[in-house]
Amino acid sequence: MGFYNPHLVGKRFNANNIAPGTVGSGLDWGITDGSGTFSPEAVYVLRTDDGANIMVKESGHAPNVLLLFETGSEEYAWMNKIVGYAAGAPNDKGVHLDAWQVRVSNPTLQIRC
Repeated sequence: MGFYNPHLVGKRFNANNIAPGTVGSGLDWGITDGSGTFSPEAVYVLRTDDGANIMVKESGHAPNVLLLFETGSEEYAWMNKIVGYAAGAPNDKGVHLDAWQVRVSNPTLQIRC
């Protein structure tokens, strides 16, 4: 089941390597399994102060979340090729996420088909 999350819309964000901005519209939803683990799914837009729109797709098992990005901005086109990892949780002000770009130089898991 999806729902609009008014706790995120209009919130300010700050990040390394992109201009600060506000969280635009989006949807989020999730499932809690029998052991109490919440699995969030979300799609929302980051609107940077320099005019870019960056769509964020979020999926995982809380507090661990995978992030994928899509943008038409030439300045931030590099984000279309990266994977992010975030850890976070709801709080009294909405949601707090700490996010990092995933870089693998020596993978410890290799799957070949």
